[in-house]
Amino acid sequence: MLGVYLNIILIAFAVLSISAGLLFFVQKTIPLYLRTFTLLLSVSAFLICGGYAIMGFTADINYAFIPRFFGLFGINTFLLLELAYLLGDMKIKKIFRYIPIIFFALFGFSDLLLHGSKTSFTYIRHDLYTTYEISSMAHHIFHCCYVVSIALLLLLLSLKSYKMIKIKRDKRLHLSVIFANLFVLLAAVPDLTGSAIFEKCPSFIFCLGFMFVFFIWYYQIKRRASFIPSIENVSKEIFNTIDVPILIFDMNGILSMCNPSAISALRIPIEKENNLREIFTLRDVAALHIIAKAKKGINGTQDSFIKETGVPCTINYFVKLDYTGEPFCLIITVMNQGKEA
Repeated sequence: MLGVYLNIILIAFAVLSISAGLLFFVQKTIPLYLRTFTLLLSVSAFLICGGYAIMGFTADINYAFIPRFFGLFGINTFLLLELAYLLGDMKIKKIFRYIPIIFFALFGFSDLLLHGSKTSFTYIRHDLYTTYEISSMAHHIFHCCYVVSIALLLLLLSLKSYKMIKIKRDKRLHLSVIFANLFVLLAAVPDLTGSAIFEKCPSFIFCLGFMFVFFIWYYQIKRRASFIPSIENVSKEIFNTIDVPILIFDMNGILSMCNPSAISALRIPIEKENNLREIFTLRDVAALHIIAKAKKGINGTQDSFIKETGVPCTINYFVKLDYTGEPFCLIITVMNQGKEA
């Protein structure tokens, strides 16, 4: 039963990886090249875990090589994607970037045809799961050469990038990749050597290794994306540091949030629920008029006084629309017209 449980875990990993990749891809605030790389990496991880898990559940051993072929395709694609990313990140000339990518793409394709063939392994059906044993040592050695050579190149490129990069957060990414790929090499040892230690599920350990690498990449790229200069990444800092009171109200006129400048200048009591009339000297009609215009999507200005200080001010209000074009919040900036009375 151990083989069954391990294959179920691989299915769970496959679903988890593709879900993470899709959720990352739909985040439009992150650069397209990072989203595309992460999605392709997640698809590769999905093929690795899903392919070998389905192979384990395949009752007819005559067809067990098919899902394993897709699992092997996922492995070769995963390694090639890592290589392409590292070479692109090093900002080297395109010719030196394309030569190793093309070489290992052809190497990987040949490995897929040989090592992924039906005759490379003998498939064995146990009570509820399927495993395999090496039947073509030549194909297996070819596969070992491919995995070891590209893995060593990835490690060398990662070390080279680590030395070249000066920014600490980027150095951490490459350092993580170095350790992650070392883990994959160690995890692949039983499969590469044909060890009988994991005969119940010979593919589980290296599938686990690739999942580890995927989530290292996922975590580090997500962190890296958060430091790429963009409106989304700096807007929070602007909101918190700008010396202009900014208040955000819901469509009922209740304060949802405000920046530190607003709390200081308007002396807003943050321990209670506040509305427009508790912050500004407004008549009921004026406050209702602002809300009514906002619900129609109309921006505007209103002269008033800060209730706590008596300082005259101009209220500039802007309506934020949702994806259906309907107002969902009111953004107010406050400009002082004079000194405190």
